[in-house]
Amino acid sequence: MSFFRCVGDFFIFMSSMWTGPISKRILISTFVNECFEIGIRSCSFLWLITCFISIIVCYNFFSLSNVPFVSKTMISLSIKNVVFLEVAPTLPALVFIGQCCLGITNSIFNMKTTGQLDAISVVGLNKYKFHAMPKIIAVTMMYPLMAITACLLSLLVCFIIPILFFDAKAESILDGFMDKHNHWYMNVFLLKTFIYGFLMSSVSTFVGFYSDELTDIETVSKRSFKACCCIVLFADILITYYIYI
Repeated sequence: MSFFRCVGDFFIFMSSMWTGPISKRILISTFVNECFEIGIRSCSFLWLITCFISIIVCYNFFSLSNVPFVSKTMISLSIKNVVFLEVAPTLPALVFIGQCCLGITNSIFNMKTTGQLDAISVVGLNKYKFHAMPKIIAVTMMYPLMAITACLLSLLVCFIIPILFFDAKAESILDGFMDKHNHWYMNVFLLKTFIYGFLMSSVSTFVGFYSDELTDIETVSKRSFKACCCIVLFADILITYYIYI
């Protein structure tokens, strides 16, 4: 499938979710179930990965604490910027793709191969609105919340590790976290999480719906993982480029 055909099919897929009647009660119940499956059951592993990444980032930055003219307050400020701009929004997104988005792709593809999606169309329901829309809305709303908790946990880890292993004072770390604090970091952080949530959910559902039925599920999973990772990293580059020009 060519690139331009994929892009065209993607826009057709997104527009197809807004056609056809469906009960609001069904949509809300499906949305709540998806929020529970995607958000609550994925938090623990996401928090664990965030803790390990934060420890590594903290060790790498505070290894420069012995360098002259580099204060621990300046190092803490640099850690805060890295956490807000990359560690909390982007790296958990790649973990989230492998944990949840592949499950979305596999579930939709299994329903397609077993004929469940055709059965939904036969009874007069919009299969895209019934299955794709709740998943996309749930991921778009739940991933920012998960990223916010991961950000707070990352800052907590980066506060504790220097005190325990680098003889840093709590006042110097807090001064670094609060020095030159700008709400611009939070705006970029929230913008990234909402964009990542929408891109991950829409691309993973699109791959599940538009993959050939004769394709094995392993190939579909790899295709979905590569597509989601590439588009998230490309979006990260674009956002980073446009916020600094």
